[in-house]
Amino acid sequence: MQIRHIVKMNSRLSFKDSAKPIQRFMEMRAQKYQIEIAFCSEFPDKNSLKISGIYLFSDMINPFSDYDEILNVLKQYSAFDWTRLQVEGLVPGTGFVDIFKTGGEADLPKTYYSGQQARFNLQINIFKYKRLKVFLRLLGKIKDLHTYSVEQFASKLESKEIFELVISYGEDIEIEYFDHCPVCRCKNVQKLYQQDSQPFLGFITKNSSFYTRCLQCEVIYLNPCPKREDIPRIYDEFDRQDFAASLNFPYDEKSQRGNFLEKLKLPEKSKSLDMGGGIGKFSQFLKKKYPAWDVTHSDFEIKQYPELEKMGIQTRALDFTSSSIGDSQFDLITMWEVIEHIHPERLEFVFQNIARALVRGGMFVFSTPNFDSSLCKALDFYSACPPFHTFVFSETWLTHYFSKHADFEISKIGYCSDFLDDLGGWMKYGQQTSPSISLRGMSEFVSVLSENSKIDKELMADSVEGTEIIYCLKRK
Repeated sequence: MQIRHIVKMNSRLSFKDSAKPIQRFMEMRAQKYQIEIAFCSEFPDKNSLKISGIYLFSDMINPFSDYDEILNVLKQYSAFDWTRLQVEGLVPGTGFVDIFKTGGEADLPKTYYSGQQARFNLQINIFKYKRLKVFLRLLGKIKDLHTYSVEQFASKLESKEIFELVISYGEDIEIEYFDHCPVCRCKNVQKLYQQDSQPFLGFITKNSSFYTRCLQCEVIYLNPCPKREDIPRIYDEFDRQDFAASLNFPYDEKSQRGNFLEKLKLPEKSKSLDMGGGIGKFSQFLKKKYPAWDVTHSDFEIKQYPELEKMGIQTRALDFTSSSIGDSQFDLITMWEVIEHIHPERLEFVFQNIARALVRGGMFVFSTPNFDSSLCKALDFYSACPPFHTFVFSETWLTHYFSKHADFEISKIGYCSDFLDDLGGWMKYGQQTSPSISLRGMSEFVSVLSENSKIDKELMADSVEGTEIIYCLKRK
């Protein structure tokens, strides 16, 4: 029976005219498997399909169609009468929205549980702009990629050359391997592996380790890691697109971050600097909350938003890992989800840089994922962001570190939870991508529970379950 594949175009792929190479790749792949393929803006009504056969429906953000697995599944169902077939457990980026057979009489949809994702724990869906960039780079790097099976592609991704390209975010940059902890220099370390979810970057299987844990000081660090001078290059237009569309990091009077800041009782006319502030959500919150404040937003040059100036917010392009922030200029410096982005060699320099820029008694407030939290470890949440997150810290480690720091004393500790702020989104992601039937079922259960039960986020955020920890440090 003839198999036809209908692909729905996706507007996200209009970014940098990415649809053209993706469509060409999918056409060549379908031709290799002798499957007829067509692209459309909307899926046709199944009742209007005039040519008999089997139809595969998918979105263009799933470019690496697993025809091998589908042909095997169709062979197993050849003796049954069916109209609609669902295949669960394919590697994200290789699956189909629907499989439909004309002329069938069975109303009950058939479901097949594939073991493909359990084998690889891989993510090659290109909905994230980060994954789109990496996939475009792989198309140019791997000859005849359209002929690869999913198994062959996964094996190729585990090779040293391709793994290093992926962990470099598709950039031609230098990376370095650490044979010791970059903080305490201990050589007794442990490699960590993702088993239940995948990094936003995608294209890394469960057999490749990219985070290492020190057995002495227990800090977790990216290994391999881009060299310090190359780190700014990974903050590009693709990353900017992802960040601008993010629903995370809410800043308002009801948010955990907003509440934490209000309790600090800062001067009425404080001078503040938010570093690594992205599109400026926090600076906008501060200026609205405290109109008399002198508010400055900063980030890399590519993340500058001049329109913030119209709101009375100063903007500053700043690489605080290499340039001076200032000298006794600010009452408050904030870094929300930023310290985990600092290269290991520059961590202490950055803290000293911040201390110099604060007035005596000034406050340094930051948040970062907290590995001590069980939620931070759930679904491998802690490992979601290589190569951008060069560290994964814990409350235990940070408290020990700053209790001995020459420039700061710990003033206050709190918690917040990006995981809980978008619990439905994370659970939906788990349903779609987790490697086992068990984990997908648990994700679905928690999603239903969150929709039908009132979860007290503030109560949970007051405990270690917050996924992120907030520190307020006072300059001595």
